[in-house]
Amino acid sequence: MTAETEQLVHNLVFIPILLSSVVGVAVAIGKAFALRWARVFPERFLADADGLIARRQFEEARTLCRTQDSPSARLLLAALETPGAPRAVLKERVLEAGGRVTRDLERGLDALGTISTLGPLFGLLGTIVGMVLIFRRAAEAEGIATPQELAGGISTALYATVAGLLLGIVALILHRYFLARADRIAGGLEELAFRTIDRLQGDETPAAGDRP
Repeated sequence: MTAETEQLVHNLVFIPILLSSVVGVAVAIGKAFALRWARVFPERFLADADGLIARRQFEEARTLCRTQDSPSARLLLAALETPGAPRAVLKERVLEAGGRVTRDLERGLDALGTISTLGPLFGLLGTIVGMVLIFRRAAEAEGIATPQELAGGISTALYATVAGLLLGIVALILHRYFLARADRIAGGLEELAFRTIDRLQGDETPAAGDRP
């Protein structure tokens, strides 16, 4: 096996790990920005919207929501489209909007989950390729290969295993972390939704059995 062939095999093993790492970093950076609590629940906006709803200035509240680019604004806008509708209708509209917002928050997390699974598999692939290189070198040397001749296969096997495991571990940690954060934000959005329905209906406390 020529040096050029071994280098090609080496690249084919490590390129998927490198590409997966780049994708994972990009997704993690995007989720770190998108799942910031201050971005989802802007305090100034929520205070202004709450004041407008309390004064029954629904048109102004809708205008305010349209000027904001946040999940909470989209949720409030869904409730404010028909503020005088029955509670059941408002609840349906808000839950539907909440589902869309939650899906947006979780978008990309499947990629991290996939990378956490593929990382160790890429590492295993590198290990197998490294072993193939070792046996190939031994066969070419008629079973008397020196450590220097086997070093290429050994390094490929070990480096690929370590890189694949590290990729999988980090991706799994990030996936679990961002999924937990998305669940926490979804709970906050649900609380905001039902509080808004109560305000639109003129209730100070949620109706019994209103929450799912």
